[in-house]
Amino acid sequence: MQQSQPTSEHPTVLEFLESTLPFENARELRIKILNAWKTFRPNSPCALLWKNPFTTTAELLIVDERETPDEMAFPVSDRTASLTASLPESNPVLNELNWIELEVERKSIGFLGLDEPSSSLASSEIVSATARLLAVSQSWENTLTEARLSSLAEYAAAAGHEINNPLAAIKGRTEQLIKGEQHPERQQWLQTIGAQTLRIRDMIGDSMLFARPPAPKFERLNLTELVESAISHFSDEFARRQISLWGNRHKMVPVDGDPLQLTQVVAELTRNSLNAMEESGKLIVDCLPEVIDERPFAILRMIDDGVGFSESERRFCFDPFYSGRQAGRGLGFGLSKAWRIIQMHSGQLILSNQKSDVTEFVISLPSTSE
Repeated sequence: MQQSQPTSEHPTVLEFLESTLPFENARELRIKILNAWKTFRPNSPCALLWKNPFTTTAELLIVDERETPDEMAFPVSDRTASLTASLPESNPVLNELNWIELEVERKSIGFLGLDEPSSSLASSEIVSATARLLAVSQSWENTLTEARLSSLAEYAAAAGHEINNPLAAIKGRTEQLIKGEQHPERQQWLQTIGAQTLRIRDMIGDSMLFARPPAPKFERLNLTELVESAISHFSDEFARRQISLWGNRHKMVPVDGDPLQLTQVVAELTRNSLNAMEESGKLIVDCLPEVIDERPFAILRMIDDGVGFSESERRFCFDPFYSGRQAGRGLGFGLSKAWRIIQMHSGQLILSNQKSDVTEFVISLPSTSE
């Protein structure tokens, strides 16, 4: 696309940069970037599109002709040739924009969406300045995330020391009381107390695992066998609640991975589905080899017909710092922990939004030759 030089009617690079100052956070900076572009054509929409490295989703910010910012997020694969190829069809304006790739030091960091007349006015200097500003916003968020993870690890270590000892005392005392308790209702109360102490202990452990996870101990695995073994531990609950298990699982799906960590992932996703499903629900588990861009991958899909995610829950489902989850789906560190483990295996875990009547998690892992 040919890019024209700015005229006296349009801002210079310096004026463009100055118009984005000051800003208090990454979101405000991105809104100011788009408002600066709207000085070219005030009544035209413009958008920024980038990939969030923490949630493995594409994020989009668009400012329309009314200058109202609108945000959305949607899953995208690392193997997608372009983020723009995964744009949701629900917003027709997005498909009418021309998408200019933004690069910093020859590395793609996102896209700028402009209508045809605006894109013809975009100089290479201002496009380059836009890329640098978007990189600043991403760096800001990454630094904040790392700081939060560090604080979480310190908190978990301190909490583990200060809380686990009294929890152990409570758990031990309840076990002693249960032995001498004959009243069924009081027995149930004591069992609940003991179970909740274990839940607190596990949450502290999960927070430490997420913030400072141990390095995987890789070995050659058959992912299908691992998945079926992990799900078999829930067979009693499947039978009790009359939940059916379906799926297409290839006999051999080879991967290199840590068997304990990958078993945790499958268990957390299974537990998440069970928590959301009613009696007589349906869980589909597919485990298949696929070739993507001439590279072998192991693909695990887990699909349930339980209560789904709201838009905000979908966007932040892997974020352990998000506090807006509702009961029944995605509580605790389970999904965050699963995402973290898959990331350490050079894979990807996404929550698909392709089907409105079911919830579908998709894991892709680099595969190996059999």
